Amino acid sequence: MPDGLLIARGTMSLDLFWPAAESDGDTVKVTLASSDPFSYSATGDRAALQPTHAFDDAVVKGTGRKSPVDKKNRVTIRLQGVDTTELHYAPAPLPKSASFTQDVRDAFKKVDKRYRQPFGETAPLVLHAALAGTGTNVLPCRVETWVDHPHEVFDTYGRLIGDVIVESGAGEINLNRFLVQQGWAFPAFYVSMRPDEIQDLLGLARAARKAKKGLWRLFTQKPGKFNFKMQYRAGKTVNNPQPGDDAGPALFPKFFRRQTTWACQRTAGATDKDFRGFLKASADRFVTVATFLKGKPKASTLDAIYTSGAFQVQPEDMVFDEKPSTLIGMDGNPVKNWFDVKWVGGGML
Repeated sequence: MPDGLLIARGTMSLDLFWPAAESDGDTVKVTLASSDPFSYSATGDRAALQPTHAFDDAVVKGTGRKSPVDKKNRVTIRLQGVDTTELHYAPAPLPKSASFTQDVRDAFKKVDKRYRQPFGETAPLVLHAALAGTGTNVLPCRVETWVDHPHEVFDTYGRLIGDVIVESGAGEINLNRFLVQQGWAFPAFYVSMRPDEIQDLLGLARAARKAKKGLWRLFTQKPGKFNFKMQYRAGKTVNNPQPGDDAGPALFPKFFRRQTTWACQRTAGATDKDFRGFLKASADRFVTVATFLKGKPKASTLDAIYTSGAFQVQPEDMVFDEKPSTLIGMDGNPVKNWFDVKWVGGGML
């Protein structure tokens, strides 16, 4: 269980959410503070936080190579422990290791679109409405994550995984907890999370589910037939969208993402496997929340819980492994220490 606390400070613009832009419900961009935006405490003691420059000119090596901070001094945050239904998910590309005919590649290209789920548009609308009530369009915020090493901060896509807490005169809003509490996000747990973080979101999710809040009233464990017409809609093409306009069967997004890739590959002739066979060939592994919290987890695969056309384990009862990433510093080597790098007057000390 990580004991260290990393905090990033900055601002978040509501203009980046759909329909004005493309941010969905569980991924936001934060513009970092101009001076010492990151601070870290190895013990988790907030009074002991110190500025860290471990991310200066660094890159995240995962599925590709990406700078964690873009040219506009923004960092992409993936809200930890939550998953909103997809707004614009594209299928995973065809495996490079396999040889496909040009006909298969052409067929895959035709279905290689960005697909959405019911409530995928609702989540950012609800979040925008809640934050707009603060009376300002650019909100001060901080990002918090419990980590022990710099390489634990970013996922394989270069996104910082953590909680986003918006600060306003009316008080603080933890976006992660808000979305789960209101029923607009599923809990989505990973082995890097602390038990107390999981238990907190688990309690909120169970209460929302019992009350059938948000997407829980239309929750389903059955993928059903894939709808190729359900694609991303640019906000400017949608006339005055309202929460709930896109209501429909709400499948756990991780399952939907797997179904999307399988359906596109199957349609293109890139695989002849049925959905269960496709899941069996994937690298997805999970343990149950109960065994994880007891410290005796035993890994299972998604195909093992998919029978009779439905998933047999609930989203809130699963804890997943993550794809690894490595943080590469300005010297070209993995970053190993929070405080080895310090910038003074534009130079490295």
